[in-house]
Amino acid sequence: MAFAIVPYIFLLAIFLVLPPSTIAQSYKNVSLGSTLTTSDVTKFWPSPSGEFAFGFRKIGNGSGFLLAIWFNKLKEKTIVWSANRNKIAPDGSKIELSIDGRLVLTDPNGQEIWSRYTASAGLAYGTMLDTGNFVLATSSSAILWQSFDEPTDTILPGQVLNKGTRLISSFSDTNVSSGRFELLLQDDGNMVLNKLNYPIDAANDAYWATLTAGSGYQVIFNQSGFIFVQAENGTVVNLVSSSNKINSTTRQLYQRAVLEYDGVFRHYAYPKKSSSGRLMEWSTLYHIPDNICLVIAQAKRGVACGFNSICRTGTDQRPRCDCPHGYIFNDPNDKLGSCRRNFPEQDCKDESRDVEAFTIQEMLNTNWFFGDYESYQDVTEDWCKQNCLSDCYCVVAVYGANKVCWKKIKSYEEDMTNENEMILAEWACDCYRRKELHLLAGDDEEAIEGIEGFEKLLMVAIWCIQESPALRPNMKNVMLMLEGSVEVSVPPDPFFCSV
Repeated sequence: MAFAIVPYIFLLAIFLVLPPSTIAQSYKNVSLGSTLTTSDVTKFWPSPSGEFAFGFRKIGNGSGFLLAIWFNKLKEKTIVWSANRNKIAPDGSKIELSIDGRLVLTDPNGQEIWSRYTASAGLAYGTMLDTGNFVLATSSSAILWQSFDEPTDTILPGQVLNKGTRLISSFSDTNVSSGRFELLLQDDGNMVLNKLNYPIDAANDAYWATLTAGSGYQVIFNQSGFIFVQAENGTVVNLVSSSNKINSTTRQLYQRAVLEYDGVFRHYAYPKKSSSGRLMEWSTLYHIPDNICLVIAQAKRGVACGFNSICRTGTDQRPRCDCPHGYIFNDPNDKLGSCRRNFPEQDCKDESRDVEAFTIQEMLNTNWFFGDYESYQDVTEDWCKQNCLSDCYCVVAVYGANKVCWKKIKSYEEDMTNENEMILAEWACDCYRRKELHLLAGDDEEAIEGIEGFEKLLMVAIWCIQESPALRPNMKNVMLMLEGSVEVSVPPDPFFCSV
């Protein structure tokens, strides 16, 4: 996806400010031996202006804490970086800039949760800068480590993303752990948005890109509020977003850009002072993609919502995922997840089945992409309904104003050509779902005695037969799961088990 950038090139050249390798602003030193604890979250390490702070933030209503950086002057205390999003610190935890050169987060028992080690490089102090960057530096102010080099889901003005650096979204608006999406500047220079093969940290296919392969070198969020991809020679090759749509300078605004849990990259602004009736809150300057519900990834599936769910964009431009009538979420707490059938499906092998027991539920202004196996032209809507209803293989029918009827079938994996294999896989899914593993084990005493290990093997197998290649783990991760090095999460039903 390309953007017109010619009118901005000269302006960007004037205002471009890159973060230096040494500290060039006033700062408040954090001396070696300094500590912060979760027992008093009113204590933190502030930036000189007090606009940013480094310390502990409590997560929701729970007892866990994030080691984080946040906008300290805003009532929301919006977090822009965290060290331990996937391993929340319990109450009683401590962060210390130790005298031996370690920035280390420990739990109440002294067990390490997170750390950065710079002892061999002559660490002298730490400091929270007014840019939102926390740095560890030498006595000559040379930066040894900085939070800007390890972003979570947010970038700030003055921050640069080099090749291989990425943002990972949170799992949801209430769960700060790593989620389903990443923003990545690839080694070829293309900036992409990928959907991750959650819960495995591996990218599927890109659903948005700057198309700067071969020319992109860095992603820069400069102090003037422009986000762009720059070539190695300094040329701007793609303008991603800018703050020029509002009549304010960056000195009047707080800004941040976030890859959010719904897969949308949003550029936000917040007035530093109330003026002209502007609301004192975060407002969206720009977002990509334009409508996440209309984005279809290369793997021929939706991006924002899971399998079998319906994506609708709300007035706030955020996706809402709903299950069709008769379907329920696999995980009631995951509202962007997949849906599964909550009724007995038609049995094509049972000639006595009662078609009257099933109905067609209408969903206006809704499309169901892919899975077409038959289409009919110049037919009525009622004919389309009845034809699908009487066809045990039809799960969805789409009827358009052009009087064309598309029938959708349960999509079996193309290389699963043996019908017996499909039946076995579906039966295995059902046994796992109903917790009747003994039926699969049969007379295998070893499997029965080690039923927990047998269940893990079955879970791995179900991951491996997912219809979408994007959901299947690679062989390395399969081996790690079988060895017990990686936890095996609950797999979604393959399409032929859930539709």
